[in-house]
This record gives sequence, structure tokens and C-alpha cells, in this order.
Amino acid sequence: MYSSIGGTPGAGFTGVRPFTWQTPRPSACDDYRRVLRDMRANRNRPGGFWVAKDDPGAAEEAITGSCQVSGLSAAALLSNGAGRIVDLFGLTDWPGVMATLASGGSSDIIRRVRRAEDRRAVAADDATITYCTCLGPA
Repeated sequence: MYSSIGGTPGAGFTGVRPFTWQTPRPSACDDYRRVLRDMRANRNRPGGFWVAKDDPGAAEEAITGSCQVSGLSAAALLSNGAGRIVDLFGLTDWPGVMATLASGGSSDIIRRVRRAEDRRAVAADDATITYCTCLGPA
């Protein structure tokens, strides 16, 4: 079978190569369906994970805190993908994240997350970090 756009397969197209469809193993399909079913069953539920794009009310489940700015030397906001360094991969703790941001910057955190994703064959997730310093009076 050839991949083509209309007309005779491969006609008029130079470099068109044969395309062979390979049917996935039935067990792979079953595994995929099971993972997808489990993921959907745990989305936006206590004990599961929260996705605000699916339900804006999920924002109410965000982990938050507060303190006086005068007591801070720096602050960071991490997307869930960047936060994987602590909560999924356990490569450091939150004080360690702040120390790494101070010494190596956000690229250091994201590089470590990407390496952990690769080693564990975990799909990459967004990894965004905002790191703020000089929080004292202007």
C-alpha cells in the first residue's frame, strides 16, 4: 500500500515510499485502554489529580500558602510538570528546589525533570517555572 494524495498511489510524487500499517499487539491495546480508563477515573477527584482545563473548579484544589513578603528572599511558581521533580520523581524537596533555583536556575530543574522522564519512560509534561528574587522594598 502506498501513501498518496488522490490519484494513482505514488504517481507523480518523487520519493514516495511504501507505507505499511502495523496492527498493534492486542495486549498493547488492552494496556492502553486500561491506563486511559484508570486515568479518567482519577481525574478531578479526591485522591486523584486535578485538571483545570477540564473543570475550572479544580483550581480550588491547588496547594497554596501565604506568608509576609518581608520574610522572603525569593519565591517560585512551578507548573505541575516542573513540580514533578518533588512530587513524582522525589529527586529533591521544596527547599532543595529553591536552593537549585538560586544556584543553577530554572533550566537546572527542568533538565533534571526531563532526564527523569526519559529514564522512566514517562511522557513529558509542561515544565514552567517563574522564579522571583529581590522581593524587598524597591
